Amino acid sequence: MKVFTLLLTSLSILFFSSLQAQTAGFKYSNAALKKGTLESQFQQLSYISRTSGDYKLIRRENLDLVKVNVLDSIQGYRKQIASLKDASGSHEGSTKVLQDSIRTLKEQVTAEVAKIDSMSFLGLSVDKTVYNTVVWAIIAVLLGAAALFFSLFTKSKNDTLEYQLTAEKTQEEFQTLRKKSMEREQSLRRQLQDELNRKDN
Repeated sequence: MKVFTLLLTSLSILFFSSLQAQTAGFKYSNAALKKGTLESQFQQLSYISRTSGDYKLIRRENLDLVKVNVLDSIQGYRKQIASLKDASGSHEGSTKVLQDSIRTLKEQVTAEVAKIDSMSFLGLSVDKTVYNTVVWAIIAVLLGAAALFFSLFTKSKNDTLEYQLTAEKTQEEFQTLRKKSMEREQSLRRQLQDELNRKDN
C-alpha cells in the first residue's frame, strides 16, 4: 500500500509539473488568429479560449478578429464567384458564337455537297444519281437499238446472199433448161427436117 501511495504521489507531481510547464510556456497571442486558413483560426480560437463545463469562453476581441477574417473570406469568395460567373458568361457567349459558326459551316457544307451531288441538265438541277441513271438508260437503249439494227442488217445481208444464190441457181437451172429445150428443139427440127426430106424423096 505504501508503494501504491508513493507511486500515486510521484505520478501526481509529474502531471502537475508538466501542466504547469505547459501553462508557463503558453503565451497568449492573437497573432495566430490573423493568419492561416479559417479552419486553423477556429482551431486556434478554440485552443486559446477557456473552458467552463460544456462551454468555451471566448474573448470578444478574438471573436471580432475571426469575424473580420470570416467576412473578408466571404467577400473574397463572392468576388471569385462573380469573376467566375463573368468568365462563365463570356464562355457561354463564345460557345454560342462557336455553335453559330459551326451551324453556318454545316449549312455551307450541306450546300456544297448538294452542289457536288447535283448538276444542271437541260436547264434543270438534277441529282447526279438521277443523271447517271438517265445517261446509262440512254446508253442501254442506244446499245439495244444498235444490236437490233446489227441483227437486222445481218439478217438482211444473209437474206440477200440467199436470194442471190437462189437466183443464180435458178438462172443456171433456167440456162440448163433452155439449153436442153434448144437441143430438143434442134433435135425435133432435125427430125422434122429428116421427115420432110423423106417425104419429099
